[in-house]
Amino acid sequence: MREVLDTLHRIAAQLPEPRELCWVAVILIEAAIETLETLKALPDTRKSEWLARVKPVCSRIDFVLRDLAVRSDADTSVACRDMLYAIATADAPTPRMREIRACFQLDDLLPASPSADDGAAATLKPALDEARKRLDNLKDTWSEYTAGETNRLAACRT
Repeated sequence: MREVLDTLHRIAAQLPEPRELCWVAVILIEAAIETLETLKALPDTRKSEWLARVKPVCSRIDFVLRDLAVRSDADTSVACRDMLYAIATADAPTPRMREIRACFQLDDLLPASPSADDGAAATLKPALDEARKRLDNLKDTWSEYTAGETNRLAACRT
């Protein structure tokens, strides 16, 4: 797959828009290969989890490439989004990954992970639990309304 993507990347100027798919895909495959190599030396559960998340993305790349071979107007936006997210969450950035992270400003788009000392998560937990409870109640009420109980619509409005 890497050879195919490298070849597509080399001829990207001759391909129809959008062209970023090849560039992003090559860098993602590069990151996956490097992650696999580092896992051989020192197993890391975070990297294993990342690779497990990347595997379906690689399958999506394969499907998109097949679609592009059949028709040039295939939608590549979902595959690009998933690849960019995978690149943004990778632990071992290569020089090309740093380049793509800077180009798309990926580091600014991801929220900072809460630290263990952060009391904000503990403060927000009751509010989040309450919001989750209210949303579940609203979902049940909406399901009842759509099932034919028209009097339940008033409960959705409150």
